[in-house]
Amino acid sequence: MDADSLYELLIRLRDDQPGVPLVINGNGAACNDDASPADEVKDRGRMAYLCAHLAAVTASLRTAST
Repeated sequence: MDADSLYELLIRLRDDQPGVPLVINGNGAACNDDASPADEVKDRGRMAYLCAHLAAVTASLRTAST
């Protein structure tokens, strides 16, 4: 799911099911990542993906109910 679709889904769920608690989790990904000597994986694509989706969640929380 792309970030824009996540935003739209969160707004729809908020409007269609007011007051129902919602938990969002991720299932992760199995990747053959190469770690640096400091045991870090620098995956700019993954970081951008996560940032976009967290921004969508933040925007949905800031959007007033209709």
